[in-house]
Amino acid sequence: MNARNQRWLVIAHCFNMDGRAASQTVTDKIPYFLKHGIEPVVITAATGSRDTEVEHHQVTSLAPSGFRFELRHIINNKVKSKWLAVLLRGISSIGLFPLYIVERIFVRLDSQWSWSFAAKRKGAQLLRERSFDLIYASGGASSAFVAAYQLSRRFGVPWIAEIHDPMVHDSWARSRMAYRRNRHIENLICTHARAVYWFTNDALSQAHERHPQLGNRGHVIRPGIIPPDFQGARYRRGDKLRFSYFGGLTPERNLAPLGRVLARLFAAKFDLAAKVEVHVYGGGLDDLSREAFADLPEGVLEVHGRLEEDPVTGKSGRQRVLEAMRESDVLVLMHGQGDICKLYLPSKIYEYLWAQRPVLLFSPVPTHWDDIMDSGTHYVVDQSDPAAVDKVLRRLLNDWETGQLADRPISQAHSVEQAVIKIMEIARNISDD
Repeated sequence: MNARNQRWLVIAHCFNMDGRAASQTVTDKIPYFLKHGIEPVVITAATGSRDTEVEHHQVTSLAPSGFRFELRHIINNKVKSKWLAVLLRGISSIGLFPLYIVERIFVRLDSQWSWSFAAKRKGAQLLRERSFDLIYASGGASSAFVAAYQLSRRFGVPWIAEIHDPMVHDSWARSRMAYRRNRHIENLICTHARAVYWFTNDALSQAHERHPQLGNRGHVIRPGIIPPDFQGARYRRGDKLRFSYFGGLTPERNLAPLGRVLARLFAAKFDLAAKVEVHVYGGGLDDLSREAFADLPEGVLEVHGRLEEDPVTGKSGRQRVLEAMRESDVLVLMHGQGDICKLYLPSKIYEYLWAQRPVLLFSPVPTHWDDIMDSGTHYVVDQSDPAAVDKVLRRLLNDWETGQLADRPISQAHSVEQAVIKIMEIARNISDD
C-alpha cells in the first residue's frame, strides 16, 4: 500500500472525550495518520467535541439507553452553566425513563448497542460519495465493529479491527444476551476482518483458541498515548510521602491492597502514619477500599473526586490532573483481580510513564508488565503475596527517606507513532494480497 493519498473511514463510538481511555486510544492516532499520509474521515458518537483538524461526523444512538448516555455528554459539552446542565440532564432522564425501562425489559445489552445503525447509515452515505481504501473500527463499543463489518460487506472495502478490552472472558458479569452478542461479534471480527489486533498476547491467544479461523490475521499492538502537556509542573519532595491514585474504583479494581499494607506497616511503626498521604482523584471510594482504609489514622487518606475547571486559574480539570501526577511522590496503579488481568492493560500506565514519577503497581500478573516497566526504577508487586507487598513498600519508603524518588527516565517502549506505523504495515500487506 502506498502510504500517500490513502483515505480511511474511522469508526469509533468514543472520540475527543477528555480523560476517556476508549477515546484516547483512537483520538491520539489521528495526528500520526495525517503525518504518514492517511486522510482519516471519522464517524463517532456525539459524546465528545467535534474535531476541527479532520472531517468528523457525529451521530447518535437510536435506542433510549444510548441516546440517554450520549445526551448527557452533549449537555455537558454544550452547556457552560453547571446548574443548568444538571437541570437539563434531569429533565432528559425523566423524559426518556419510560422508553428506557421498556428497552431494558427486552434488550439487556450495553447502552451503545444501537449506535451501529446510525454509524452504518452515515458510513454508507460517505462510501457512496467517494472512495475509501480501508475501514478502521476501534472499540471500545462493539457496535463500531458491527457497522464496519456491514459496510465492508456491502461496499467491498477491507476493514480492520482494534479491540481495546476483551469482548469475551471467564469473569463475565453482564447479561447472557450481552455475552452471546459479544461472542457473535467477536466471531464476525475473527472471520471477516482483514486484520485484528489486541493490546496483550493473552487476549490474542484466547481469541485465537475460540476462533481458529483467525489464522495469522491477529496481532498485538500496544496503543501508547501522545505525550501530555504538563505545562512545566515539577516534582518537589515534601515532608510527607504522597501516594496518588487517578481513576475510578470498583470492587474489581480497588485500593484495598494498599490500605492493608499501610495498616501493617503503621502497626509495626506507628509514627510512620504521620509521614504518609494517599490522594485519590477521579471518583469516590468503593466499599472494599473504604473498609481497608477505615482504621487508618485520620489524615492519611484524602479523596478529591473529579477535578473540574479551576475558575481562578482557568486550568481545565484535565490539566489539574496532569499537574497532580507530576507533583506526586508515587503514582499508584491497580491492575485488577483474576485471570482477566492477562487480557488488558489499564491505559493509565502510558500517562504515568510520561509523568516520569515512580509507579507502584499492584497486579496479579506482575510479569505481564516486563516489556513496559522497568522494575528496577518502578515498584511492581504481586498483590496476592503480602510478604512481597510489604517488602516493596519498605523499599519504597526507604527510597523516599533517602531522597531516591527523583524523576524516572521517560520509558515509552510503545508510542502512538510506533503503533500507527505497525497498523500501516498491516494495511499495506492487505493491499498487496
